[in-house]
Amino acid sequence: MRSNKWLQLIALLIAMLLWVQQTLLKEQTAKVKIPIRIVNIPENLFLFKSDNMKVSLKVKGLGIHILNFWITNPILDYNGNNLKLGKNTLHSDSLIVFLEKYENLVFSTTKETKNVIVSTDLIVQKKVPIEIVYETPEVESYAINEKIEYDDKIVLISGPVQDINNINRIKTMPITQKMLENRNNKIKFEIKNDYIISIPAQLSISNDKIKMITKTFTYIPIEYDHSRVTIFPNRVSLIIEGKKDSVEALKQTDIKAFIELKENSSSSPIKFNLSKNYKIIDYTPQKVTIKKKEDIL
Repeated sequence: MRSNKWLQLIALLIAMLLWVQQTLLKEQTAKVKIPIRIVNIPENLFLFKSDNMKVSLKVKGLGIHILNFWITNPILDYNGNNLKLGKNTLHSDSLIVFLEKYENLVFSTTKETKNVIVSTDLIVQKKVPIEIVYETPEVESYAINEKIEYDDKIVLISGPVQDINNINRIKTMPITQKMLENRNNKIKFEIKNDYIISIPAQLSISNDKIKMITKTFTYIPIEYDHSRVTIFPNRVSLIIEGKKDSVEALKQTDIKAFIELKENSSSSPIKFNLSKNYKIIDYTPQKVTIKKKEDIL
């Protein structure tokens, strides 16, 4: 009796394996929801992320290929280099094009398939004053008595135009006496909006012994071969650190920004031709979008 039960169990397992094998090797059709990731967003645009960035599609192919598709955690990488300011409709039929890399599967829309709407805003820059905030009045008195100074009095902020327009100054986080005593401390700014970035990212306390200062230069023209392509944006802002006398003598025309054009490249990082006496702390944008002139015509 016990032997018969083992035989029955083995037979059942074999039958299940055969069923699974036939299912995996048979053409199947399934409905899937695929997350969408927007890539190659133009440098001047900010993308508001949607909570429902998924597209519902029908997928057809061998069971084994559909299974492998899900195991790889598929993501539809949508090329957003043509996104425009405001609302953009990603038509479901055009989304399927970005799934062509799955050569063994055929994707199609269903009645449940809806177009995906994404919204963008213009990214702008603005200089605003820094408001120094002390933890207590006693700390402020200490700063006055010790003649504490800071490297920057203004900050360059960058982000969506609607958010930037609402900001007239940037506050520091409350400064403690310990921070003032330790001149190497970097003081963070109180930026509650995750979409806003600042240059510099932190405020430094001046150190007379080092005599290093920072200075922000805005709208530096980017040099490139105008006869071949156009770029966007065509200017860059950066913050430079160096010895006080050198930085104060540095002119905007002394800074050369350029890009190196590569074949079939849609973007390029920005490079600088600057004396080794200076250090580039940060700059924005980090890269530019490239369009061939024949593509524009």
